[in-house]
Amino acid sequence: MPVNKWIQHQKAVKLYELIGDGNYNFKDMMFTLSFSSQSEFNRFCHRMYGMNPTELRDKVTSEQSYCSDIDRFIK
Repeated sequence: MPVNKWIQHQKAVKLYELIGDGNYNFKDMMFTLSFSSQSEFNRFCHRMYGMNPTELRDKVTSEQSYCSDIDRFIK
């Protein structure tokens, strides 16, 4: 896997963990993951998960055992 793909994958995993944690709002997640803008954050969510941040949060929080298989969510 190329380095840039690996970094994006790691960022996607961390985002999934932060969303599942429930203690972070989107602004905190953006700061923690070094997104420069809300639009960059939204594009990342669409590219990696095929949904916007709110849809992703709803999906993750509805899962029984979130993070059990993160790779099935990442495109």
